[in-house]
Amino acid sequence: MAKAITLVDNFGDNVTDATKWSAFGPVQEVNQRLEIRPVSGASNSFGGYNSVSAFDLTDSQVSVEVVRALRGVKGCEMYLHVQNAAGDHLFFKVEAGTLSCSTQPASATADTGLAQLPYDPTRHRWMRIREQFGIVYFEYSARLLRAHEVRRHHHPHLRRQGGSGAVKDRAANDGGRRKESVGPSRGPLCSVGPAGAFRREPPT
Repeated sequence: MAKAITLVDNFGDNVTDATKWSAFGPVQEVNQRLEIRPVSGASNSFGGYNSVSAFDLTDSQVSVEVVRALRGVKGCEMYLHVQNAAGDHLFFKVEAGTLSCSTQPASATADTGLAQLPYDPTRHRWMRIREQFGIVYFEYSARLLRAHEVRRHHHPHLRRQGGSGAVKDRAANDGGRRKESVGPSRGPLCSVGPAGAFRREPPT
């Protein structure tokens, strides 16, 4: 099975690649980016991209560049979401001015928040979920060349004995504009900060 990092799309051709993505809701590739625009004032209006194939997240990663998130009000949510074949979930979410990460095992009825901090569209332009040696890292960055850890989380479900660790990437968003790039980075990214702690980006 291919690693998650091999799923790459910069949306520059303004056409949905049906070999990679299954689109749902009000989505379109336009202006060389993916734009997801739910109906204003309507409940349960959402859209996004699901990967057509499953990918292996172990020793790999998914990342997204958020060009513009939703209005910063309660109920307007944007996600980077991965789910494995067993139904376990990992989330990055932006809602009401907050960036948070969470997990939800298949057996649970609700997600468990791991960490959150005030959302900054500049500092948090890039979000990444990666796995290494059974640990899942939730990271953010203003630029691809540098990442800051929000939280690391031991996730045994991704490395079950006999399991593949497969995930399906779900690029869901309840609106706004964004450009997603799920694939290889253009420079070295590193995890910084102690486990379970926030790390402030040093001055540039």
